[in-house]
Amino acid sequence: MDEATLNMLSNSGITDLSSMGGIDPNMMFSPWVAWMIWTAWTVINIISIIMYFWTAYWLYLINSKLGEKYAWLSFVPIAQYYNYFSASQKSVKNYLVYPILAIILWVILSIFTFWLTAIIAIIYFLVMWIKLLHAISLRTWNWAWTTVWFLFISFIMFPIVWTKMKDNSEKEIFVTENEIPVLTNKSENEIEL
Repeated sequence: MDEATLNMLSNSGITDLSSMGGIDPNMMFSPWVAWMIWTAWTVINIISIIMYFWTAYWLYLINSKLGEKYAWLSFVPIAQYYNYFSASQKSVKNYLVYPILAIILWVILSIFTFWLTAIIAIIYFLVMWIKLLHAISLRTWNWAWTTVWFLFISFIMFPIVWTKMKDNSEKEIFVTENEIPVLTNKSENEIEL
């Protein structure tokens, strides 16, 4: 350690480095430490970008097989949520606007009831996200376990679901939440048009 640093430490009352936990103050400014932090940051960012494009690519392929018009929006960062909603055929109002309003309400009411409204807003958002992923899993002819896997490892599940899907871009057999299915006792050949 250089003399100026020792003088600064002794003037501030620190005479022994063990009182600082044994950490060398010069270590914080070491080029090696700065390089390691920069490298870790770069690797994390590169992995994040790769995972984003990987998930976006498979979301694009799923939307293409489902015959969605704007499947390419999977690659646009905020607009890709449109493809989540179109793939699941769920209402943006119920699944996005209400949670945002709940968060705004949480901010307004946080002065009085911080934890309660925070927990309610977070739980509501998570429930809507799980319902959205479940609708995608049902529309791609999968069940509840696929929803659980979507929730935790969607970057792995999107390719798996896509490879198992049949191409239905020409026909649509999924009933949306606004349509009521008509049940009859007649077979398909007996139904009159």
